Amino acid sequence: MKSILLGATSVIAMGASVAQAAGDNFDWNGPYIGGNIGLAILDGRISGSEIFSSAAKGMSDSSVTIGGVAGWNFQHGDFVFGVEGSFNFLDLDDNIDLSGGKDTANIRADYDWFATVRGRAGALIDPSLLVYGTAGIAFMDSDLEVNVAGFSPVSSKKVLTGWTVGAGVEWAFSDSMTAKLEYLYADFGRHRGSAPGVFSTVQGKASPNLHVVQAGINWSFCTGVGC
Repeated sequence: MKSILLGATSVIAMGASVAQAAGDNFDWNGPYIGGNIGLAILDGRISGSEIFSSAAKGMSDSSVTIGGVAGWNFQHGDFVFGVEGSFNFLDLDDNIDLSGGKDTANIRADYDWFATVRGRAGALIDPSLLVYGTAGIAFMDSDLEVNVAGFSPVSSKKVLTGWTVGAGVEWAFSDSMTAKLEYLYADFGRHRGSAPGVFSTVQGKASPNLHVVQAGINWSFCTGVGC
């Protein structure tokens, strides 16, 4: 058993050494594409009101998120900066009931995807390890439905525009591929909707935020010889 463990340890150490050596030859300049998977957590606030009543609460939901990225890096010494675009699928929603007034209603918000266009800038801890920050514009589809008892639901669909910031670490494990771990926070402003009631118009409002933690693999078009 001892010999098996020693052998396995040697193989792992050798693999890590080979990966480190390959990563040391990684060229951070140039274009790349990749994929990622992670966890998206919905935050923010949802509310509803009519002439005689109102209700509000914090939004809360989570889902697996999966998507892709494309970008371009520029390296200057130990510093790397560039631009990146991403698109991710979601399965998030929340709702609130409105009662106690003349109209009873339910306000529901649903989100199926988000996308970003971001700048990235960071420093190389060693030739194969990048620590970076990122910020830019974020987009998310939003379906806000106001359902008043006795009436047909009224749905307001739009693409919300907001901002995002985050940070991550990226490791080059070959001369053309990297692995990354990243956190993003995104704020998408407000989405308002309304529907007619018996006595007044029922108003719905959602202000969604996202927390995203994701891991990914990127493939660089560069292969250690420059672009």
